[in-house]
Amino acid sequence: MSNFKQQTVSGIKWGMLNNLFVQFFNMGVSVVLARLLLPEHFGAVGMVMVLTGFATVFFEMGFGHALIQKEALQPEDSATVFWFNLFMGILLFGVLFFSAPFVASFYETPIVASLARVLALLFIFNALNVVQLSLLKKALNFKKIAFVNVLATFISGITGIVLALYGFKVWAIVAQLLSLSGLKTLLYFIYNDWRPSFIFKWQALKSMLGFSASIAGDTMLTYWARNLDNLLIGKFIGGDALGLYTKAYSIMMLPIKNISQVINSVLFPSFSSIKQDLTKLKTVHLRILSAILLVVLPICCIIWLSAYELVYILFGNNWLDMVPLVQILTFLGISQSMLKINGALYLALGKAQLALKLSFYFQLVTFSLIILGLWLGGLYGLVIAYAFASILIFFPSFYFIGKQIQLTLLEFLKKAAPILISGCVMVIVTWLIDHYVIQFNQVVVSLLFKSSVASLSYVVMLMLFKVSIFYELIAIVRSQIKRKKK
Repeated sequence: MSNFKQQTVSGIKWGMLNNLFVQFFNMGVSVVLARLLLPEHFGAVGMVMVLTGFATVFFEMGFGHALIQKEALQPEDSATVFWFNLFMGILLFGVLFFSAPFVASFYETPIVASLARVLALLFIFNALNVVQLSLLKKALNFKKIAFVNVLATFISGITGIVLALYGFKVWAIVAQLLSLSGLKTLLYFIYNDWRPSFIFKWQALKSMLGFSASIAGDTMLTYWARNLDNLLIGKFIGGDALGLYTKAYSIMMLPIKNISQVINSVLFPSFSSIKQDLTKLKTVHLRILSAILLVVLPICCIIWLSAYELVYILFGNNWLDMVPLVQILTFLGISQSMLKINGALYLALGKAQLALKLSFYFQLVTFSLIILGLWLGGLYGLVIAYAFASILIFFPSFYFIGKQIQLTLLEFLKKAAPILISGCVMVIVTWLIDHYVIQFNQVVVSLLFKSSVASLSYVVMLMLFKVSIFYELIAIVRSQIKRKKK
């Protein structure tokens, strides 16, 4: 196995293990908190997180990605980015702290003011760990990143549950979020040798500004397009609806975060190392797209088929209104999983400005459809419009990224057709058996039955079509198992 492939596979492996633990542990914590707290508690925090949530993506996707992309990285580059990010973090903390009453007035929810002032600390925490995280990613040291994330997630999750048990209600969620971000910052400094020197050079900042500004702009547009739904729901429908929606969205995000986001974060530094070889980039990109679809499609389909069982088992009767939301959002999950990998290619090829321009038009479409959906159909109209917008922009998005590496949509569809057909067969077979052959009254048994039938039918179809990427993934897993045994 080539060094490039070995590093990429290793990065994906550790990234996947990291996200599998983090997401499923967080889901477990979320389930416990959902049974101890009410949708309105999650909704109140969600109102503030619309504002603070972009702290992570804003800092990491700006100069953080510039550090990864830059080939001849100098000590003053890292130090300058560190101090600039810290300044921005403190500035944003101050803005949110003093504007908290206005935020509470906007949502017409008084407790939001106090929540905003405390959660504003997230800006500072996230600003502090950008350089540490970026240098680890540049070195493809995803094993150390996984260790930090797992430890911080475990401690913060337990903190949230304990405080909820002692009656701290909404503040238990706040404590979980703050302890998670704070612990990550502390652990990155403990387990990474890099320390910021007292250097700040405008020239170093300017050399990365064009690249980072485009990424930050693209990230901000994408973030607000994907969080406009939370803002509108919190403002016009209320905290209960926002609590239901955020939980439904979190279920949909499982395949995206565990698969696409991991692969994307690993591929950016990997793609950067082969950006001069467009033929290799095209081949790798097509195979990765196929692999994402191969894994994400059945997960989303099983979530759609078993939405009632999943919601009832995980959250209980108080959350059953989110079942149709989960089913609609699975379509969003499939399309976003496929689009997420595009970012790695744009960044690796130095096309951040093109990505920003395209993002502006795509997010404008999303903005418009979400507002129209809310106006016509309330919460469910908004969710349907969001899913439709994501599917709609998939095709032009694929066209523009394909032009960069001479990959056409037809080439991808030929590669993806057996996988798509297998997914359709999986859904039809499972639905017909569940509705006309056998049904189970116990939700746990029903969930296991649907999942088993769906998985079996999907694998059988993949084998009948002899899908090459299916066998490649099996071979990679086997090789990793053999290496561990040695």
